[in-house]
Amino acid sequence: PRTTGDTALRYESLAAVVDCDAPLRTAATRPPDEATQVIAHHIAALVPDGATVQCGIGQMPSQVLRLLGNHRGLRVHAGIVDDHVLGLEASGALESGIPLVTGTAIGTAALYDVLSDPRRFRFRAVAHTHAYETVARIPRFTAVNSVLV
Repeated sequence: PRTTGDTALRYESLAAVVDCDAPLRTAATRPPDEATQVIAHHIAALVPDGATVQCGIGQMPSQVLRLLGNHRGLRVHAGIVDDHVLGLEASGALESGIPLVTGTAIGTAALYDVLSDPRRFRFRAVAHTHAYETVARIPRFTAVNSVLV
């Protein structure tokens, strides 16, 4: 999908272009184990209403996002988002009228189908999403990350 934001590749900057009529890769999720569920519940309880949430890659951050549906006024500012942001949106947890800020997205066709809507998603370069100056200005910034091994 064509996305909106401040990141764009100039065609002339590409070394090669290959046309390919194939669906985007999707990321399958697996059910969390019991320990992950328990820890995710504890973390989700620490996230205040009105927080700006950044969740990284991995089972734990994804499960925390899944559990934030009863929160209200949440915003998302992250380097990557997955299908769990759609659940937040459907539950009414996200602050209305504020697009999610992200650098990339990986998920299923359901996510890919809505990425081009600038009212819902704003794509920004990593120099913005991860910049200390940017993150320091975000009230109630709450990061949930994990270690990948």
